[in-house]
Amino acid sequence: MIPDVSIVIVNWNTRDLLRECLASVLEQTTLSKEIFVVDNGSSDGSADMVGTEFPAAYVIANTENLGFARANNQAIAKAQGRYVLLLNTDTVVQDRAIDRTVEFADQHLDAGVIGPRLINPDGSLQSSCRNYPWLVNSIIVFLGRIHLLPYGFITARIYRLWKHDQTRDVDWIIGACLLVRREVIRQVGSLDQDFFFYSEDMDWCYRIKKAGWRILFYPDASITHFGGQSSVHRWGDEAMVIANYAAPILFLQKHTNVFSIWAFRLSRALKLAVRVCLAVGSAAIANDPSRRKEALKAKTIYYKALGVCVGTRLWGSD
Repeated sequence: MIPDVSIVIVNWNTRDLLRECLASVLEQTTLSKEIFVVDNGSSDGSADMVGTEFPAAYVIANTENLGFARANNQAIAKAQGRYVLLLNTDTVVQDRAIDRTVEFADQHLDAGVIGPRLINPDGSLQSSCRNYPWLVNSIIVFLGRIHLLPYGFITARIYRLWKHDQTRDVDWIIGACLLVRREVIRQVGSLDQDFFFYSEDMDWCYRIKKAGWRILFYPDASITHFGGQSSVHRWGDEAMVIANYAAPILFLQKHTNVFSIWAFRLSRALKLAVRVCLAVGSAAIANDPSRRKEALKAKTIYYKALGVCVGTRLWGSD
């Protein structure tokens, strides 16, 4: 029997979050399902925990961190469900959210991707819809920040600022919880493995939308998303910080022209230059040695990211 949904969870050293996520999936999902956990070389015993406590889940244990796209693709290649759901480890399923999203998808056959509503642990809304980083979108945000455009005009066009209170076609939805139709994957393919981390979800949605499918946000199903836990986005993980700035450039290199790429590089470079200066200033005035050390570390990471944005340092090079 073909399962309704194949749930794919990529893990990297988030054992306790993974346990809570899996427990919520099993408790809140009544549709037929198969669960894949792809462990990216964790050192915290995550794979063993899944094997012991959740024997129904299929575990793919990698010996190293292969990145988000490649790890998801390992499971997608084995998945049999009518839908594939990408789910972060730092999520908790609420009130049959996966069931609701699949039922919604069954009623909207032109939708290739559906994303449910994400909420913060305190119950507040978490923005999960995004615009493509085209030049016009950047200009709208900039003009709005200096109050040259009315706020209502901005929120109507920039999905990040929208209230997420109604079903809506959007550019792309973050991969913390993303339901994709099986026919779409057959037509468009899986995630692009050139993206190690970040923007692979944007690229996938773009390719799916270009193929004629709708990207729909669905507000009547909710997933709690702690945010940032699965990426371990902290100063100690330099590669993740740099990838956050570099990945959109790779997306633009694939899908737009040279002018737009360099306009984006320049805007990111200016933002990072300001952050470098602020970090240097913080280090200069800090009385606490630990704060000074943290500021200097931030300066170094921002400076390396700046090099990526202006093209003087290749992403991933030493």
